[in-house]
Amino acid sequence: MMNPLSTKLLIRKPQKLNLVGKAQAFTLIELLVVIAILGLLMALLLPAIQRVREASNLMRCQSNLRQIGVALHNYHNDFQIFPTGSADETNLTNGGTNRDYWSWLFHILPYVEAEHIYRSTNDAQINTTPIPLYYCPSRRRPALYNNTAKTDYAGNAGASDASSTSDLPSWRGDNGIFIEARRTFRVSIAMIHDGTSNTIMAGDKQTNPRYLGQSGGDNEPYNNPGWDEDVVRTGKNPPQHDSHHPAEPPTFWSKRFGSMHPAGVNVVLGDGSIRNIRYTVPQDLFWRLCVRDDGLPVNWSNAQ
Repeated sequence: MMNPLSTKLLIRKPQKLNLVGKAQAFTLIELLVVIAILGLLMALLLPAIQRVREASNLMRCQSNLRQIGVALHNYHNDFQIFPTGSADETNLTNGGTNRDYWSWLFHILPYVEAEHIYRSTNDAQINTTPIPLYYCPSRRRPALYNNTAKTDYAGNAGASDASSTSDLPSWRGDNGIFIEARRTFRVSIAMIHDGTSNTIMAGDKQTNPRYLGQSGGDNEPYNNPGWDEDVVRTGKNPPQHDSHHPAEPPTFWSKRFGSMHPAGVNVVLGDGSIRNIRYTVPQDLFWRLCVRDDGLPVNWSNAQ
């Protein structure tokens, strides 16, 4: 005799499957729409991310120049003058190089927490030790380029002849902050007649981003380049973005200030303050900012 419970189970009606909520496959059109939306979001987000990154790099670059400005003032406090601009050395001291002719960036090393590098007796060690403070993060990381340490900052060598915008022979002007080392004088704060708040001490230098470490003005070590565009620039022409650097080869030595920042260059003034000067600054105004004793007014509203 069959169990009643078993019989009940046998005659039980089949139940319908509930398909509500069951995962459905994407159609091709839906997949293309999702991809398009993701692409649009990425297109919107990437520029924002790049702007945030550049804003951070800009602030770090300004911090670098602020520390360089403090170092220059501390050097001036000790010696009552600013350091030499550098020179192409021919004299030798005790069979080695004459470091009196080395660059201003070398001479401020004790004031940027790099005295151990400054005191090294090994020239090769100095040539090949990157100083992180001397690199602009918008352009590159601190490292060796073409086997030597570099700098992304240059000192203000003036604008040459104070009565015109033309260069003196060999562009050895004497109206900036840094003077060629073979000259008979150095610049002091008292010689900045136009006011320290209206005179550039140093700033971003233009170079060719396609030939880092090899381009003219970036092909020598920061510490011993000679009187060279590697460590000094002039105000004869306004600053330019690196993308406007003339094509190389042949090698081109830019005398301009410039940078990878999108809108302008960072500079440290004689009073230690930091300014960002736009690339569209009028040429005559930038010229005035690089001449320490022209007696001409400076309208900062046209520079920023």
